Amino acid sequence: MNVVPQPHDVVTPTQAAELFGVPASTVRSWIRRHQLEPLGRIGRYNRYDYRELAAIERDMRAA
Repeated sequence: MNVVPQPHDVVTPTQAAELFGVPASTVRSWIRRHQLEPLGRIGRYNRYDYRELAAIERDMRAA
């Protein structure tokens, strides 16, 4: 069963960076490296699934 992200699970790279305590450039690097596709755009900004970014963040800290 595929879980559809809820609006509160959708973040910009800048928002994710603030939540993880890392620079936004780091989150953008993760997005490029893991080839994450944005869920869509709101205004000018791509939005990503927070849970996917959180999983990458956990992996990066564990490494």
